[in-house]
Order: sequence, then C-alpha cells, then structure tokens
Amino acid sequence: MNQRPAGFPSFMGGGFECSSHRRADGKRLDVIAATGHDVIAAQDYARLSDSGLLWARDGLRWHQIETAPGRHDWDSWSRQLDGAEAAGTSVWWDLVHFGIPDIHDIWSADFPRRVAEFAAAAADVHRQRTGRPGQFCPLNEIGYMAFAGGEMGWMYPNAHGQGYRLKEQLVRSAIAAAGAIRAVDPAARLLWAEPLIHVACSDASLQAAADDAIAAQFEALDWVLGRARPDLGGDPALADVIGWNHYPHNQWWIGGSTAAFGAPGFKALSDLLALAAARYPKHPMLLAETGAEGPARAGWLHYVGQECQVAIGLGVPLLGACLYPVTHYPGWENNRICPTGLFGMRADAHRDTDAPSLVAVRALEQAMAN
Repeated sequence: MNQRPAGFPSFMGGGFECSSHRRADGKRLDVIAATGHDVIAAQDYARLSDSGLLWARDGLRWHQIETAPGRHDWDSWSRQLDGAEAAGTSVWWDLVHFGIPDIHDIWSADFPRRVAEFAAAAADVHRQRTGRPGQFCPLNEIGYMAFAGGEMGWMYPNAHGQGYRLKEQLVRSAIAAAGAIRAVDPAARLLWAEPLIHVACSDASLQAAADDAIAAQFEALDWVLGRARPDLGGDPALADVIGWNHYPHNQWWIGGSTAAFGAPGFKALSDLLALAAARYPKHPMLLAETGAEGPARAGWLHYVGQECQVAIGLGVPLLGACLYPVTHYPGWENNRICPTGLFGMRADAHRDTDAPSLVAVRALEQAMAN
C-alpha cells in the first residue's frame, strides 16, 4: 500500500455539516445539534472508521463557545474532540463555518482580533487535550460567505452590495487567525476550503462576465496567500493544504441555470482541479467537499473517483476527497431532510448506511491504495 500523507490516512474522508450562521430571518442554525453529532460523535467517528474513512472535517460552534467577550467554554467541542481521539480519526477542524457569535460585530475594526483570539485559544485547547498539533481551517469558504452574507443577504451580516468589503474583512480575520494559531502552535497545519466552480457561456457578448465569475473564485485565496492585495498581510506560508469544494450545482450557465452533469457546458472535475493546481503549484490540494443528493449519490461518487484518478494522472497533487456531508442533514432554509450522506440522520447510535455509496467509497479507496 502506498504511504499516505500526514493528516490523510485514507484517501476518502467524511465531513460533518457544521454550519451555525444566522439566516436572513434571524434564525440561527446549529446543524451539528440538528443531526445529533454533538451527542453521538464517538459513534459517528467509529462508523467512519469502520467504513474505511479515516479522516474527517468537522467544526467548532463559536457561538456556543464564546458567549461573553474573551470567555471560552469548550464543553460543546468536547464530545467531538474526545470522540475523534477515541476512534483515532484525523480531523481538520473548521473554526468558523459561517457562524459568528451575537456578541461580535463582523464589520468592527476589532473583529479580526476577536477571531484571532478564538483561534489561538482553540489551538491551545487542542494541543493540551491531544498532545498533538491541531489541523485547522480558520474560515470556511470565505468567497461564498462574502457572496451570501455581503452581496445577497442570505446570512449574517445580511448585507447587499457589500460582498467585496466583507471579503476583505473575512480575509483580514482569516490571516489574523492563521497567525495566531501558528504563534500558539508552530506545528499546527492550516487548510483553506473554497468553492470550485465553472461558469459556462455560449454567448460571446457574455464571455467576459463568465470569465470574471470564474476568476473571482480564486480571489480570497489569492489574498490569503499574498498573491494579491499584499496590504492585507497574506503569505504563502499560511497554507499547508488548499481545499476545493465541488458539487453538481457548482457549474452553471451565465445568467443562472445549472449546467447539467455531462451536458454541453459542463466541465470535467479533473480539468477544474488541474486549473486550480496550475494556479497554486506550490501547495498540495484536497477535494474538501463533494457529494450529491438521493439516488444520484453513488453515481456522483463513482464519477468523483474516476476524475480524481485522472487529475492525479495529470500531475495534480491531490491528497484526498471528502464526502460532505457524510450524514443526511436538515436543509438550511426549509428544514427538509437532505439525503446526501453515507449515513442517515437518525440522531442515535443506529444511523442507516447507504449501501451503494459505501460500495463507491470502498472502490475509490481500493483504487487509490494500488
């Protein structure tokens, strides 16, 4: 068997949906609690391991940890952290997965410092409880959060026409958090996860707009790495792994409609990964989120497996792929059960397993082990 890279003992991993933002109507989500993962984390991690998924993405709920400025209560993280340790699962922890505590103002000049303090404290807790350096994604999907929260008003801060300004603030905060983590634990590893998209166009008059949309997906990461906007303080040393999140709906025609899988306008995942690798040649990469709903789940995973092998053949330094979410979860807007996972959503120790998806996961793992 080929030796696996540090942090990724298997090629496939599983991610636990951990969004905790406030929607436009003010309701705060807590998907970790809604799926029961906070209660049965140990069983969830054991189930992952039994299925051959030896690493995971998971998240902290900042709004529960810091209910007063500078005062941290880590109980809400304990079951997840201890469960992962008991199962021997390698976890990459999202420190901010869209959710901001009500006590903080995201627009404040003080906000980056607040994020940094939280990140440093989390890194210290992880080191003390596990005796090992942590693996962290300081802010998940900066580009999407800036769009959803700053441009479209779908989540806090529920702004419109402020996407660029919010992206600047999030990147400042992310850079501050990364620096604070490394100050506490120089051996800590940092992952960034951004959406990987394609915008198709069949109208030459709209091609420039499509190209701009494609280029925008790299903006936040370029700033974090110091490739652009050096005034923000980015540095290539702030990234150990660059992650890309890609789903069937991550490709669309300029103007809005989804580019159907396999249809004209749809771009192969291996080509998208190769494009990203060419832009960031000095960093290993991860397919940090991927998956589909319902009956399409297993077929999508087979496709992803094939495309990962093609991408590696093209020279993409791909470390792994994360099935996300690995359990079903309630939809953000309407609470419907979204059947995306390898495991069902029963909030007890007996989550059902989707057999076709498990076959796809094991087939990919076997292919990568050879």
